[in-house]
Amino acid sequence: MPDLTVSSAVNSFLSQTTQAGMRSACGLTISQAAGSSFTTSGAYGATFTFTGTTSVTFPTSGTLASTSSKLSNFASTSSSELKSVISDETGSGALVFADTPSLVTPILGTPTSGTLTNCTGLPVSTGVSGLAAGVASFLAAPSSANLLTALTTKTGSGNNVFSDNATLVAPALGTPASGTLTNCTGLPVSTGVSGLGSGVATFLATPSSANLRSAITDETGSGGGLVFANSPTLVTPVLGAATATSLAATGAITSSGGIIGYATGAGGSDSQSASATETVDINKPSGSITTYAQNIAPEQCVDFQVNNSFVTENDVPVVAIRSGSNGGNTTASIKSVSNGSFVIKIANNNANAGTSETGTLILNFAIIKAVTS
Repeated sequence: MPDLTVSSAVNSFLSQTTQAGMRSACGLTISQAAGSSFTTSGAYGATFTFTGTTSVTFPTSGTLASTSSKLSNFASTSSSELKSVISDETGSGALVFADTPSLVTPILGTPTSGTLTNCTGLPVSTGVSGLAAGVASFLAAPSSANLLTALTTKTGSGNNVFSDNATLVAPALGTPASGTLTNCTGLPVSTGVSGLGSGVATFLATPSSANLRSAITDETGSGGGLVFANSPTLVTPVLGAATATSLAATGAITSSGGIIGYATGAGGSDSQSASATETVDINKPSGSITTYAQNIAPEQCVDFQVNNSFVTENDVPVVAIRSGSNGGNTTASIKSVSNGSFVIKIANNNANAGTSETGTLILNFAIIKAVTS
């Protein structure tokens, strides 16, 4: 039994003399049982299998596509046409299929990840989050002033210093923990050095004798300049008790009230123990001699020698009786002088038959240095 059932409308269709008339004059309805097939024959036969009620509208021209056909069987479709039939799209514009697409002002949102190695044009003022205050301004215009504004812990102001041999103009260094000033110059001595004694800064700035005297706290004397010469010329100096071993003067040595003589330590003493003519040894420029008990008759004398390393033949020793005389007219004098010694004469000047000198005398002597040229 054939599958095709043709209704009476076929008659109307067949009565038309043109194709257009046939299409407009009648409709063609094909009734098929469930699961049946409709087959056409000829050079391009086709078989249609129906699984349910189906209504198919064929275009006036074109090619029918199946589910296994590719999109190339369809007419060209634009991105906007594709967007109109998609219900969950994001964004707008053209589809992107390139590995390295050029996106014009895209809004990326918040990517979950990304590598920006080759990216450019990120605006530092708005494109980077988390920057501290002022950092974006410094990154855009990296000046010392902008860095100073961005830093929260800084000292001073002005330009940054990166040079190992920087020139700092009027810096306030505060109190450095350490420093080597070997090559530094220009330190003001009046204000740049602490701990100086009173007047020391003035002396260092103007090193005069007067300023040094003002700075020293235990000085003696006042007046003119310091003396560094080996043979200085001192004008009316008050020498006090000099400890020098010698004093050479070209003018007179005078005293207005003091005594000119030997100081303690310049004297010595010796005694005769065997006879009144016994030689004594005293190697001091002054001192005392205790004689042996005298027995000098009137108008008689006794001589004895004093060995002394200080005396020369040009010097003038002097001698005087300190005590011990009982003859009433006994004198002591220098009889002679030579290099290394001098002779003392003790004379009883009483007239013949007068009193004899029998005392033990204590004589004082001193050596006055003298020259012949």
